[in-house]
Amino acid sequence: MVGLLDYLALHLPKARAQRSGLLGRGPVQRFELQAGGESFAGRFRKGELVLSPVLAPPAWTERLLVALSREAAADAEVRRAVSRSGWALR
Repeated sequence: MVGLLDYLALHLPKARAQRSGLLGRGPVQRFELQAGGESFAGRFRKGELVLSPVLAPPAWTERLLVALSREAAADAEVRRAVSRSGWALR
């Protein structure tokens, strides 16, 4: 699950990510995004992935994709980022 936050931070232009390590080049430790009128966040606490809203990772990712689809309908930058990543809008 470590790669999930890194992947999202890399592919979503409006995501805010906080990285660990020297000069902030380590893995993402905290991720935040506003999409489709909802707030999404993820972080690692004591080696465990904590997501907000509190859902299992597959359900959280599905909800994020639905919110991104709503956002992409009105924002060309988000639409390009989602399409370039190969994700199917819902």
